[in-house]
Amino acid sequence: MDYASLQSKMDTLVERALMLEIEKGLVSIFVNSHVNQLAEVVGKEIDGFSRENVEKSEIEKSNSEKESEIGDLNRQLEVEIDTEKLKVSRVCDEIDDIRVQLDARIQEVDDLQLKVIQTDKKEARRNLQN
Repeated sequence: MDYASLQSKMDTLVERALMLEIEKGLVSIFVNSHVNQLAEVVGKEIDGFSRENVEKSEIEKSNSEKESEIGDLNRQLEVEIDTEKLKVSRVCDEIDDIRVQLDARIQEVDDLQLKVIQTDKKEARRNLQN
């Protein structure tokens, strides 16, 4: 081989090496750009997950507070119901006592009316005998 052909091959190889170096730089820039885009997307997704976790945590905390509040209200309601049951029971007892007293008075009135009727009959007989 002569010097010119070797020089030509060497020039071709140098040119090709430069082209490969340029391609390598372009690929590196493309890959770097793509990695940055993916990192940004992943970062946004992580932020979204973090926000969702915070929101979920806040919702769970709110639910827990509401459940606790409902439990407290249920206990208060049970106490109030028990109190009202006691009041109703006392009122029923008082009504029963009043009924017993009323029945006794009615019986007393009936007895007195019977005595009045008997007395009137006795007086009417005396008046007829006299």
